[in-house]
Amino acid sequence: MKAWKEAGFRALALSLIASGMVMCFEAQAVQTDPALSNVIDLASRRIALAEPAARAKWARQEPVVDPVHEQASLTRLTQRAPENGVNVDFARQFFGDQLDAVNSVENALYAQWRTAPPQGPVPDLATTVRPEQERIEHAMLMALAQIQVMRTAPDCGARLAQSLANWKTTAAIDSGRAAALRIALAHVCASGRS
Repeated sequence: MKAWKEAGFRALALSLIASGMVMCFEAQAVQTDPALSNVIDLASRRIALAEPAARAKWARQEPVVDPVHEQASLTRLTQRAPENGVNVDFARQFFGDQLDAVNSVENALYAQWRTAPPQGPVPDLATTVRPEQERIEHAMLMALAQIQVMRTAPDCGARLAQSLANWKTTAAIDSGRAAALRIALAHVCASGRS
């Protein structure tokens, strides 16, 4: 009888150890990917600049979309992509998505301001907002180089979704900015919209 109890305890102990190892491997599988989290954070920071950019444009009675500036930005960023180790087509898609995301926030703000105009100081687009946008975009190019290989992996979408879910637990983001972030991250994975 004693041998039977000892065998039962050993089996139980081995079972608990094995299940602990499985849980450990599962926890590792859903951890945040630092490179993807960096891209998410940078996209969020770029979206946050939509409000001051929109305030500056609103004050000068300019439209949200400035096709000449947007095309110049896309050209500049895609030309710098190869020197940063980023595929030109990927850079064009990604930065196009950033513009779409920012424009969606700015259009929503314009709609809101038609009934309740913004108050307070107006940021300077040329000396304050755009230089910060360019700093973030430079950091984005370096971050894209870090995810260049993983974006074609079959699990890229799952890794991006998990990284985004983990990022959202530490970030305060409203539903409009969350929708813009989904637009901004649409082509992080080569399979397209995530």
